[in-house]
Amino acid sequence: MSLSNEQMESLGTLLKSGSRALFLQGKKMLASLVQSKDMYLTVEQLFELGTPKSYTEIYDRLRAQGVSSSHSFDLTVWIIGLAKAVQAEWIQNRLRRYRIKVYGYEWECCGTEFSKETYEYWLTNDIADYVFNGNSFEEGDVPEEHDFNRRGEWYEVGGGDKESGIDWCDLSFAIQELVDDRALEDVSFGRQGSHGTWVGCDIEEVPYQNPNAPESYGVRVFRSARGTVAVGDFEISEDFDVNKLTFTADCDPDMGEFLDRHSGITYQISEEDLVLACELRESTPINAEANLYKGSEITIYQVKKLDQ
Repeated sequence: MSLSNEQMESLGTLLKSGSRALFLQGKKMLASLVQSKDMYLTVEQLFELGTPKSYTEIYDRLRAQGVSSSHSFDLTVWIIGLAKAVQAEWIQNRLRRYRIKVYGYEWECCGTEFSKETYEYWLTNDIADYVFNGNSFEEGDVPEEHDFNRRGEWYEVGGGDKESGIDWCDLSFAIQELVDDRALEDVSFGRQGSHGTWVGCDIEEVPYQNPNAPESYGVRVFRSARGTVAVGDFEISEDFDVNKLTFTADCDPDMGEFLDRHSGITYQISEEDLVLACELRESTPINAEANLYKGSEITIYQVKKLDQ
């Protein structure tokens, strides 16, 4: 049954409305005018969807027609359901946008070297307070020659060149499919391969004392947190397959075994590995340390072998 222009206009007004009551009224009107198998085609024509290349493209088209952000999302989810019900071809061929969220513990560290005199000054003063609460210090509270961070933020120690990683021993992750920047649904995994592929390395702690090393002095600053320690979005043209996801540990001479959130997670596409670069999100600081050191008194970690 072909709808009149007046009917289509009334439907559009109701369905685009941010009012839930009017939206439900529009859905009821649509069901009364066309058969269920024709609902998607009617909505496709009504919103001028054409053949969407992705779920997000539907959302963008609705936003361009003046529909609010929140209602565009709800409307998109409904339209996706109609398209799936009739097995619209573009559903299988669409570009998928996913988000990986990694949960666990993360650390960041930085450091700098300074003179023996500065080292001796901070042996009897609270260097952690200075590093992590530098803005509470007034000019002159710390002698200029020992004010190595100029009372700045902790991550500015050493000029802002810091390292970071995720504790390898306690990780979990989730995958979500997205519409725009919002989660449409969580991707569930079967019991086989439910943790992706993990490539770790075996390490041992080795005291390192080199009597021939030149004496050096400085501070190492560490900050750790827990929670959502990595979030990254990626796009692929197939349904997500957890067996193509790989986590690879990095073994640092000083920090031991960790996951690099910028390069340690990959997804296999054909013969290539797509790097899922992630950023730190929503973590809660749980520890902060500023440790003085002398260059001949360093404990490091030694990588023994790569465990495939």
